[in-house]
Amino acid sequence: AQEKSAPGGVMVALVIAAELINTALEHLADHLHPEQHPRIKIVKDGAAAAVLILSIGALWVAVMMVVSVL
Repeated sequence: AQEKSAPGGVMVALVIAAELINTALEHLADHLHPEQHPRIKIVKDGAAAAVLILSIGALWVAVMMVVSVL
């Protein structure tokens, strides 16, 4: 049973790590360039998109885990 839940745990850890990296990047960008700038927006949006894509992947893994039990 543990080997079936391992991918879920790895995905949760990856999503949390990606979110932490995204948060750090946003804070660094805000510190270095406090006013709004189009290039900073692209960096922030790209990092947020990476977290979203990883979250969707984690959801897919969760769905596959549930389906494999049924």
